[in-house]
Amino acid sequence: MLIHIGFHKTGTSWLQQTLFATDPFVTPWRSREIAAQIILPNELSFDSAEALRALEDVAESGGGSTGRELLRVLSWERLSGSPHAGGFDAAQIAGRLHEMYPDARVLIGVREQRSMTLALYRQYVRDGGVATLRGY
Repeated sequence: MLIHIGFHKTGTSWLQQTLFATDPFVTPWRSREIAAQIILPNELSFDSAEALRALEDVAESGGGSTGRELLRVLSWERLSGSPHAGGFDAAQIAGRLHEMYPDARVLIGVREQRSMTLALYRQYVRDGGVATLRGY
């Protein structure tokens, strides 16, 4: 199992669409399934065993067995926290991932901080954000 947590604006989409879309990788989960099981449940309702079961059900229902052993990849930028809210839930998400997949390998992409901040700010503005760069 490989968990790829982003960070945002570090080439994650390219990895997902190009590298992780080919053998020996398989990405059986979409962002909405990851969000429903890992990101959205509050602390009182999150159940790691139930979340793991639900994600495994999705992976199993995907079918398409090739007869080869493929490396499952759980990849989504949001797994590194909410970038426009200072990553407030990054530690909680990391704890949930570790609880669910304690033996997984973790891949973290990084980028020079100023260019990453500018890219995040541009995304924020495209999405309707109104704060100045300094305010952001």
